[in-house]
Amino acid sequence: MWKVLLAALVLTLGKVKGDTLYQMIQSKPELSQALTWIDMVNTLVMALNSTEETRTVLLPDNAAVDVFNQTFSMLLEADPPKLLNNAAVPGNMTIEALAAMKTVQISPTENTTAVLWFSQQMEDYFVNNAKVKSSNMMASNGYLHILDQVLYPPSDSQTLTEVINTVNRYSGLKELLAKVTTFPWQEGQNYTVFVPSNDVITDEIKAMNETQLLPVLQQHVATAPLFTRWLKMSSDPLNTLNADDKIHVSYMDETLFVGVNDHWAIVDQIDVNMPTTNGVIHIINAVIGVTPGVSVYQQLSLSNMWTETKTKLLGVEAIKTELMKADQNFTLLAPSAAAWQKMKNVEVKDAEMVLKRHVLTMSLTHAQLMDKTEVTTFGGDKLDVKKTDGKIMLAYTKDDSTVEATVDDSGTMTTNGYIYKIDTVLYIKSGAWRNGVSFTTAVFSLVCAIVFIMRE
Repeated sequence: MWKVLLAALVLTLGKVKGDTLYQMIQSKPELSQALTWIDMVNTLVMALNSTEETRTVLLPDNAAVDVFNQTFSMLLEADPPKLLNNAAVPGNMTIEALAAMKTVQISPTENTTAVLWFSQQMEDYFVNNAKVKSSNMMASNGYLHILDQVLYPPSDSQTLTEVINTVNRYSGLKELLAKVTTFPWQEGQNYTVFVPSNDVITDEIKAMNETQLLPVLQQHVATAPLFTRWLKMSSDPLNTLNADDKIHVSYMDETLFVGVNDHWAIVDQIDVNMPTTNGVIHIINAVIGVTPGVSVYQQLSLSNMWTETKTKLLGVEAIKTELMKADQNFTLLAPSAAAWQKMKNVEVKDAEMVLKRHVLTMSLTHAQLMDKTEVTTFGGDKLDVKKTDGKIMLAYTKDDSTVEATVDDSGTMTTNGYIYKIDTVLYIKSGAWRNGVSFTTAVFSLVCAIVFIMRE
């Protein structure tokens, strides 16, 4: 009991003698831009000075405001007073208490309510996508927490579906959802929706029927609310509305990727983290599983299908540098794991040239590859293209020896080319003879030697 009384006494004394929230904010140089915004709203100044009610204030530091002004402000069309509508949470709340609550309802305006999302990720605390830089600064009328991002204006009392139905940037998804009679949203469940940008929703996708659309749309919805910073720290695949599909997350080259069944998309760096009352919305650059969202280089780097090929190709600097060119098209010939296993004990001469033989600096669909009679590789070698029983065979010839590989699939499409699995590494063992003698010459020499011995 004495501890409770002591806590109440400390709080009471603080209200009498300590700085108000407004005075505390005034004293912190790193909050000078937030203070400028606060001073634009007289009612907020009065509230932060009042000791009649306690508040918990969440403010961005100057660096966060600078980033917001340069990047986000035009997209959100938000003026400073609106941004401050969600800066105060009722009551005296430590960051630990807020994280334990997970969501807190606020009133951005007099007649509306919205939700802020709180999370603890390892040792860090987050409010929506903003990281808490400094916390639990106690004033006479509440707590102050400093954030490294500006909190977007919450969608006023709107659910995910309401936001999707009213925001023009999501109109393409809205049109597709309208074709599905019953989409399996669950009451009381929170979600993350990865919304394909309007420009990647083609007429062919719009023409899909409900049976075709439903599983595609389900794999764009994760069954947990996740802001981008939370996603970057996620190590486990995310459950989707389709029990058979998982969303995998990867962060590479300062880019956030999400993928289902090895089909990947890029999460937009600006149009993300739109909070709603039951989840979060992010824009992505593809309809996962239908349209490509990543380049050949990114697909090779992200996928687990061609691990050996990835390790070998990207281990050669000249090949890696070429594949990273954004304005270049490619077709990769990726030997299967079994094909590489056959090479395990083979001493390969000029490995770089062998690997360049598996890279074509052009984009070829399966049909286009079928129509070719010859293609030139990145290393300058010629490959003959043959058709056998409806399958494509690629043949490399050196001296009098030829190695053939069968294209085993219809190809993985990317934004700048295709990746095909082949069943053989395009390498001729006879070309690795240390004296450089061809197979035919070697056999001829051996026959002559045998004849000579027999005559002797």
